[in-house]
Amino acid sequence: MRKTILTLLLIIFVGMIGVFIYGRNWYNNAIYENKVEKDTLFIVNQGEGFADVLENLKNEGLVDNVLAIKVYTKLNNVNTHVKFGEHLIKAGSDVPVIIETLKLDTYREGVLVQIDEDLRSDLMAKQIKDELGENSAFSITEYSAVVNSPRSYNFSPEATEFLDNYLPSDVNSLEGYLYPDTYELDQNVTAIEVIDRQLVRLGNLITGLEPLNLDQDNITNLYEALTLASIIQKEAAGWDDRGDISGIFHNRLADDYLLQSDATVNYVTGKNEAGASLADLEIDNPYNTYKYTGLPPGPINSPSFESIKAAFYPNETENYYFFHVEDDKQTFYSETFEEHQAKVAQYRGFN
Repeated sequence: MRKTILTLLLIIFVGMIGVFIYGRNWYNNAIYENKVEKDTLFIVNQGEGFADVLENLKNEGLVDNVLAIKVYTKLNNVNTHVKFGEHLIKAGSDVPVIIETLKLDTYREGVLVQIDEDLRSDLMAKQIKDELGENSAFSITEYSAVVNSPRSYNFSPEATEFLDNYLPSDVNSLEGYLYPDTYELDQNVTAIEVIDRQLVRLGNLITGLEPLNLDQDNITNLYEALTLASIIQKEAAGWDDRGDISGIFHNRLADDYLLQSDATVNYVTGKNEAGASLADLEIDNPYNTYKYTGLPPGPINSPSFESIKAAFYPNETENYYFFHVEDDKQTFYSETFEEHQAKVAQYRGFN
C-alpha cells in the first residue's frame, strides 16, 4: 500500500514538472520568440482597446497567442495604453518590443478628419486636403476624377457591392454618396481609399435603415432619397425640422409643385449661401427647382444620416410652405401661400 502511494506521488510530481515545463515553453515561445519576419506597418485605429489591438496583431501574423500576452502584461504590470496611428514594427520584434513600439513609436501619426455635412464633393476634397496638409498623398484632382467616373476605378469588395446595389446604372457620379463623418487618415492615404471608406460607411448605415421606405411615388431608390436628403440638409434649420421639411417636399412632389429650393440654385452657381438672388432664380438649369418640377438630376451635397432618414420617412403634414427666422433658428410652416406670406411679413418684419 505504501509503495503504491509513493508511486502515485511520484507520478503526480513528474506530471507537475511536465506541466510546468510545457507551460514555461508555451509562455516563452509566445512572448520571446519573434514572429515578425519583415518590417511591417501596423495601424492602431482611434478608439481601439488593447484587446482589439492584440486580435489585429494575431490576424496579421505578428503574434500567435493572445492569452499568453495577456498573462505577460498582468505578471509584469505592463502599461497597455497604445497610441493610435501607424507604427513600424521591425523584423525580429518579440512581444515586449512590439508593445513598446505601439506605446512609443508612432511611425505616422493618424489624423482625425471630421468631414462637414452638406458639402459638395469639391469642397469636401478641399477640406480633407487642408486637414492632411500639402505634403500628404491625398489628391484633390484624383478625388474629383473618382467621384465623376467611379466605374473606372476598383474599390474594395464592400464598396463595390454597395455601389452595385445602390448606384443606378445610368448615374456616373458619386455626389451624395460620400458620407460625411469623422475618419482617421494618415499622410499616405489616397483619394480612392478615402472614397472607399465613405462608401462603406454609408452602406453600413443604409443596411441599418432597411427595410427602406420605397412604398411611395416620390422616392423609389436610394439615389432619389439622397437627392431629396441633400436638399433637406441645406434647407433645415436644425435637427428637429428635417421630418417636417421632408413632408412638405413630399407634398410638393406628389402634387407636381415646384420645390423652390434656393439650395439647388446655389449648387448651379457654386455659391455657399443661405439664399439665392432674384437673378439666380432665372437661371435655366434642371437644378433650378424654381423652374423645373420634380427632383433635380442628382444630390447637391453629401447629407447626414438624419436627413437621409427624413427623406425616406417624412412627417405627415398638410403644409406646403416653410421659412426660417435665422436669429433664433425658428421654422414656420403654412398650408397656403397666403398664410405663408402673412407669416413672412409678421416674423421677418416685411410689409
